[in-house]
Amino acid sequence: MHFFKKKKLSILFLLVLLFQTVVAPMAFADEVPVDKPSLVALGDSITFGWNLYEGENADKSKPSSHAFPNYILDGGFDVTNLSFPGWTSGQLLDAIKNNPSYLPAIAQADVITLNIGNNDLLQAADVSTLIKEGQSLTPEKIAEITKKIEAASLQLASNLAQIMGAIRGVNQEAPILFYNAYNPFGAHIEQIVPNLHTMGEMIITNVNQKVIAPVAASVPGTFLVDAYSAYNGKQAAYILPFPDVHPTVDGQKALAALADQVLLSLLPPELPELEILLTATPTESTEGPITINVATNHEEVLELKWLPGELPVEDFETEGNEIALDNPVFEVTENGFYTVYVLSGNGEEKVASIEVKNIVPPVEEPPVEEPPVEEPPVEEPPVNEEPPAEDPKEDPKKEEPVKDEQKVTPEKTETKSGPKLPNTASPLYNMLAIGIATLLFGSALLFVYVRRNRTA
Repeated sequence: MHFFKKKKLSILFLLVLLFQTVVAPMAFADEVPVDKPSLVALGDSITFGWNLYEGENADKSKPSSHAFPNYILDGGFDVTNLSFPGWTSGQLLDAIKNNPSYLPAIAQADVITLNIGNNDLLQAADVSTLIKEGQSLTPEKIAEITKKIEAASLQLASNLAQIMGAIRGVNQEAPILFYNAYNPFGAHIEQIVPNLHTMGEMIITNVNQKVIAPVAASVPGTFLVDAYSAYNGKQAAYILPFPDVHPTVDGQKALAALADQVLLSLLPPELPELEILLTATPTESTEGPITINVATNHEEVLELKWLPGELPVEDFETEGNEIALDNPVFEVTENGFYTVYVLSGNGEEKVASIEVKNIVPPVEEPPVEEPPVEEPPVEEPPVNEEPPAEDPKEDPKKEEPVKDEQKVTPEKTETKSGPKLPNTASPLYNMLAIGIATLLFGSALLFVYVRRNRTA
């Protein structure tokens, strides 16, 4: 299965099959059908659909329309039937090597079916002679047939290995559906030819286990189709009336159904419906921005977009802001609805919306009032006051001569430092004192004068 999944077109053709089988007949009945994938069928009369012809003048040189390859996935393939009635594995191998049409068809096949080896066993056992002559299957006869079958099985294993090698030599990718052998003789045949069903069970089981299963397991991309189990116990319904050994129409459809099971198993698992999960962070009130995370339930996503508003898928055909696939997040700065578009790996489109409502406007702080700048006071220029004029009538103060004993010798004189005191001496206080004294003296004279007059 791993081999098959590596082929890019393999999944494509299977999806095309399902499309043609289920959808196309209903929705596109009047349109030109999509090209079908190709199937090459290799085998003998079973693959050819022998004895399943309709009408008196049927062309038996061509495969029957009831051959099982035509029923696979309800006719979903363009079938090239390269089988022929009566062929053994050796004859098929010779046709692959020498017929110029075989290898090119195999090389272009999307699916290959192989059903060969039945005639190798029937011819080795000479079953037709046993039936015609009515020979009884004694233990000795069964032992003789068993030896012939063992030799035929060795040759069958060799031919099958070469057939597989030739197929894989030109086509390494197409799956090979290899049918094992079924027992054409049901239990009801025991009444006609005793021990024929028992001998068939012994031979077929041995060949399937020791030849067909190992060969199928040795070739990559080969899938064993268990025809033996499908036919076991149902030979009366799936096999044409004895002595015919070929499938009925129901038997052919049963072989096709087995192929359907294998092919459908190769499809990738059905994906669930696309779901989109949107989450926004943070969830508490914020001044923004808000980060929106996108998640889906599909591992493969081809495209992500977003737009503001609640929008349908159609709005994203030509518009949309791209979201990185490896980091599916985007930021928004305003409240409102936002829609995300997703295209998944299987082509499914879907949108989902989320509402953002926790963005709040920023809080404006009141302006800080700065104290007014005080301008320095303007300094008026100083007024130069002129010293009062000296009264010429006043004698200047005469400095008294310093007595000799009060003189200080230069050695003992101390020099005091500091700024020189301003000359603040003024005659104003002297004049004020003189005025007050004069007023008091006048008041005393007036008091004496008044008293003397009262006495007189």
